[in-house]
Amino acid sequence: MYKLFIGILIIGLCLGYITNDLLTNPTLILEQPTPGLPEQPSPQQRITLEDITQTTNDLTIHKPATLLVHYTNTNSMDPTLDENSIGIELPYTNQQLHEGDIISYDYEGQRLVHRIQTINGNTLTLQGDNSNTSHTITDKNIKGILIGILY
Repeated sequence: MYKLFIGILIIGLCLGYITNDLLTNPTLILEQPTPGLPEQPSPQQRITLEDITQTTNDLTIHKPATLLVHYTNTNSMDPTLDENSIGIELPYTNQQLHEGDIISYDYEGQRLVHRIQTINGNTLTLQGDNSNTSHTITDKNIKGILIGILY
C-alpha cells in the first residue's frame, strides 16, 4: 500500500511539473530546418518574448504605438498577406530596416505594402511576394513596419 501511495505521488508530481511547464513556457518548436533549402531574407524580429504576456485567457503584445491594419485583395503579397489578414504595424520613425522587412509606403498616390528587396543608403527596392513588379522609393515614403500578422 505504501509503494502504491509513493507511485501515485511521484506520478502526480511529474504531471504537475509538466502542466506547470506548459502553462508558464508555452513556446513550442514545431519544425526543424530542412537541409539544402536556400535562406531567404525574413523580416527583422521586432517583437521579443519579453514583449508578450500569455495567460490561460489572453495573449497580450506590449508594443506602444502599434496600429492594426487591414488589407485589400490585391494578391501582390499572397500568400503572406490577404484580404482577411490583420497586420500589426509600427509607425516608421527612422528605425533601422533590413532586406526582408515588410513595410507600408506611399507610391504614386497609393498606400502599398511590400517586402524590402534591397537597401542602398536611403533608397529601397520593394516587391510583393506574388508580384513581378518592383518599386523604388526613398525612406521618406515609408509609413510603417509590419511586425506581426494575424490570420
